[in-house]
Parts: sequence; structure tokens; C-alpha cells
Amino acid sequence: MLAHSTRANDQLVRAALRSDLVIAAQSDVNDERYDQIGLQNDLILKSGRPVLIIPPNQAEGPFGSKILVAWNATRESASAINGGMPFIKRADEVVVLTVLSSQRRERDLDIEGHELAAHLARHGAKPVVAHVEKSKPSTGEQILDEAKAAGCDLIVMGGFGHTRLHEFVFGDVTRFMLKRADLPILVAG
Repeated sequence: MLAHSTRANDQLVRAALRSDLVIAAQSDVNDERYDQIGLQNDLILKSGRPVLIIPPNQAEGPFGSKILVAWNATRESASAINGGMPFIKRADEVVVLTVLSSQRRERDLDIEGHELAAHLARHGAKPVVAHVEKSKPSTGEQILDEAKAAGCDLIVMGGFGHTRLHEFVFGDVTRFMLKRADLPILVAG
């Protein structure tokens, strides 16, 4: 006999396993059902599917004409790009953004950004590469500001790619974006 969880999150994750793309509203901590607390995190971490998070202020109509891809050369970033490829192929422009910090060697990320752009171009995308020095306290804030400055209307990024200790010490980009992004984000873990 198979016992199923009664938690809404568990049921939604089970349904997501059989989906190509999961679309979820950005959580509102003031209006979240008790059995759906952390839903977006669960979908990203447990479904193995790309999750498109829509903020409450999203205007009706299309988006994805100009996409920012937050690239840090990780499995999670690669997974997000793969899951977001249908959007990326249709975009008028794709900005491949790397945020440079003292922890990562600039030359490596410079090469990675251009190699990713070549990969995206082989799929019919129109990529441009942008490298920025980290100037904000949060990398998530930096990504969001760069997306707005470039006029992007969708962000594609990997999620939860670091250990809990690393997130505690250096901050967590994914949680920042899930709470604060005011444009759609496509996230994969």
C-alpha cells in the first residue's frame, strides 16, 4: 500500500515530476497557506524541472523578449539554461551575465561566458556577454539590477547551488531572488 502525503507541497511536487515546466506565483509570506510554506523551494529542489516564478506585479502579456542568463558555470546554471531553452531560442536578445568577485578567477568566467554564448548561438539564440564586478552586498541584488538596467523581462538562473554553510556566510542568491525579484525568473536546481 502506498501512502501519500497530505501536504499541498508534496502533492504539487509529485505533479511537477510529470511536467515540462512548472509555473508558480512568487510567494507572499503574509498570504501563504500553512501547507504551502516553502513551495517554490520544494519545487526547485525536488521536482527536477525548471520552475517559472511569476511576481505579483507582472503585467499581462508576453515576456521573454530580452532574457538575462545568470551564469556561474555550475550544474544548476546549466540545468536552468537547458530548461529555459525554449524561451532563450525565441528571445530577441539574451544577455549572458557573469558577476565577478574575488572568489572566482575573472579569466575563467570570461572564457565560460563566451563559451556559453557560442553554445546558445548554436541553438539559434542571439547572445551578448556581460561581465560585471560585484558591487552590491548581495549577488542577487546585483543580478536584478543588471537585468533591469539591460531592459530584460526574464531571468534564467540556477538555484540552490551552494551548501547551507556557504549560503549562511556569503548569502543566498536563490532565496533573495525568490523573495525580491519583480520580474519573472526561471530557476532550476
